[in-house]
Amino acid sequence: MRVGHQVAVFSCAADAHRQIEIQRPALIIIDDSASAVALSRQLKHDVEWGAIPIVLSTAQLLNDGGAALRRESGADVVIMKPWRREELEAVMNALLS
Repeated sequence: MRVGHQVAVFSCAADAHRQIEIQRPALIIIDDSASAVALSRQLKHDVEWGAIPIVLSTAQLLNDGGAALRRESGADVVIMKPWRREELEAVMNALLS
């Protein structure tokens, strides 16, 4: 990851949502839990937060390359667990550039 990024970790989508409003992140990485997918969908449909890039990390087998999960969640990118650090860095750099 690029130098200068700060990371905040939340155990539930409700806590994350509250902190997103306070911290205004440049990028959000979520898991594929139902509450996180719902949060992603909610943020992407919000005028104020919809432009924040969202990466969804999943252990699900993605026969369609993640297209259905992207549509369902609104996430910009879906990556398969376990991902390599370099893969996540590349995704983050592409979304933040």
